[in-house]
Amino acid sequence: MLSEASPNPREVGEWAMQKDGTQIMLEFHNVTMQIKDVNMHGMPYGKHHVGIITELFDILLGLNPGYIHKEWEFYDNWRSEDGLYPYTYGETIKKQWNKVKDKLINSNSETRHAGMFCWDDSCHDRDFVPCTYNFHFQKINRELCLTVTMRSQDAIKGWWLDSFLYCHIAKLMALEVGLECGPYTVFQHNIHVYPKDSDLFALRAKQLEDHQSSYIYGAQIDRLTEEDKTKMLVALEYVYSEQSLYSSEYLDNISSDYWRSLMALIYAKRTQDETYMKYATYDFHKQWMTKILR
Repeated sequence: MLSEASPNPREVGEWAMQKDGTQIMLEFHNVTMQIKDVNMHGMPYGKHHVGIITELFDILLGLNPGYIHKEWEFYDNWRSEDGLYPYTYGETIKKQWNKVKDKLINSNSETRHAGMFCWDDSCHDRDFVPCTYNFHFQKINRELCLTVTMRSQDAIKGWWLDSFLYCHIAKLMALEVGLECGPYTVFQHNIHVYPKDSDLFALRAKQLEDHQSSYIYGAQIDRLTEEDKTKMLVALEYVYSEQSLYSSEYLDNISSDYWRSLMALIYAKRTQDETYMKYATYDFHKQWMTKILR
């Protein structure tokens, strides 16, 4: 597959989880990828991937700035003097979520799809812009399917991590609309491989060709209630506070087993306390927490 890529020099840096400088990127153009079963997640995640859970909560709670910069410090570089980002997916999605949901619930055969858009004309005047253009939900064969269009994506880190995020978004919308969740499809205008990741990319491609995927089964998620959103925000504020963590009180307050189990992974990473293993009620989360606590 790498022989089909176009080599192009690009400036990279910490924002791409790379050292500052120029790298010869291997780029694929106009690529479509699909996860047919949205309960299947990518490679078994570890300690360094916990930030994607934080980013998921930032999105679901509609936060700006949220807490992603507490996990991946390079995000701080994009915050303005008031501490906010020019945009966040959380704010963008929150503004459109209920309109999209209502349209899907009340749709007929002529209006069976609805979209959320991440770009506007202000994106042309700044460097910090979304990699995702839009989320398109569509009813197909009595399932709710999500297609995401992206301008650019890292073929290794970006694909696996964004799949975790966007499969959760797809499943949540399906729950609220009252449909089974269908495939998650992503169309990438530019999906690229960093030079140091070329061997890993070749391995992943070979696994897919041989049907030896490194995917592992996730879990059916719970609906996210407004009450649990409030409790999750308090739990996030506490786990990322500067004080030492002595209590799991705010974690215990989350009523959903799924969202409490997912939040516990952040607590385990921050404290390295093995007692948080009791909160990992799903096999996928138990595997992840085992890696966190090694």
